[in-house]
Amino acid sequence: SSDLGLGFAMQESGIVEYINKTSEATGILKDTLEPAYASLLRYTKNNAEAQKLFGTALDVSAGTGKSLQEVSNALGRAYQGNYTALVRLGAGITTTQAKTQSFATNLKTLQSTFGGDAKAAAESFGGTIDRLKVSAHEAMVTIGQGLANAVIALGNTFSTNGSFSFLNTFAEKVNTVIKEATANIIILKDAITIAFH
Repeated sequence: SSDLGLGFAMQESGIVEYINKTSEATGILKDTLEPAYASLLRYTKNNAEAQKLFGTALDVSAGTGKSLQEVSNALGRAYQGNYTALVRLGAGITTTQAKTQSFATNLKTLQSTFGGDAKAAAESFGGTIDRLKVSAHEAMVTIGQGLANAVIALGNTFSTNGSFSFLNTFAEKVNTVIKEATANIIILKDAITIAFH
């Protein structure tokens, strides 16, 4: 399938690193960035062109409030000569402009109108929170992968039948320890409160 080839192209051409850096800079999750970028790569069949259009798509999306996927698809179609979706974005390109101007001219219009909007959005308070969420999400994914690998290793060590039933016993014991520790902390807090009143 062509999508499989595109997946390999994205893995091998530095695109993953580009998407990671874009995610960190904008606060947009990779799950949102990757399909939008893949659309542009499918339309342009050229990584450099896709990156150029992607930067514009990020700005137009931030400036108009339209989804990144919608903007990327519109730009990709316009790149191939179909301007209908680009006009429908309501991003300042009229039907007359779309029909009479080149793609490059329409792209420059979008860039002059929305240039820097993605950066401004990322630097706003909301954007800062989004960037923090992206970092937290990536940390959870990394921790989750490590935990999954550890559970698999433990399962292979403690289980003869490939089952992870030992985890239930482990979880119950951890739960008991946490409950007892919490109860002891409450007793200690109450004792300190009584002693100092």
